[in-house]
Amino acid sequence: TLLFTGAFLSRRLQNTFLTHLEESLATQAKLIAQSLPSKSQDLQPWIQTEGQDLGLRITVIGPDGVVAADSERTSKEVKRMDNHGSRPEVRAALAAGRGQSMRHSATLNEDMMYVALPLAKNQGVIRLALPLTGVHERIASLQKDLLKAGAAAVMVAFIVAWVTMRKISQPLRDLLASVGVGTQDELGELARTYSEMAGKIEEKVRDLTRERTQLGAILATLVFAGLRIGEAL
Repeated sequence: TLLFTGAFLSRRLQNTFLTHLEESLATQAKLIAQSLPSKSQDLQPWIQTEGQDLGLRITVIGPDGVVAADSERTSKEVKRMDNHGSRPEVRAALAAGRGQSMRHSATLNEDMMYVALPLAKNQGVIRLALPLTGVHERIASLQKDLLKAGAAAVMVAFIVAWVTMRKISQPLRDLLASVGVGTQDELGELARTYSEMAGKIEEKVRDLTRERTQLGAILATLVFAGLRIGEAL
């Protein structure tokens, strides 16, 4: 149960993190689009400055797919860039109002997340890109912390369960020990009956405490995962 829960939380953590990252890029793209300079000659230097300040790659693409500006290219390099009209995030932005994709960039040799939004008055698309290397590292760190929290929760829950079981079963064992189970008379038979009953009770207590241990560990892991997601965002 704990392994299944850990795998589920790990996948959910990654999906949640990437979803919030996509939303953040979309919000920034919208703000940048609203601030684009009106003169085309000012676009490339402005995009370069914005990209450096935000730590993002910003690309402005015309409605015909021709790149108008790119924060990681010079003006001469922009003119030699491939047509971006066939890129999935660009096509989706023009068709549905927003596009997103994650793929490996051959130019940068790393995985990237791309988010694209259409510009006003059919002027094309603005696209933001962010390397996923740091994102993967952060997710891996969160997953390790989640695993450590789960292990710690299991240990604490096990100790609590063991102490609880001892407190429940010990008084009954002391009573049976004082009565004794070695005689053949009715008192001995009664003691043996109580001994068998105590064994069944102890077994039931073990089962219940085992379930309690698992539930406690799962709950603690869920709480920790929620806190870590909040910190990461």
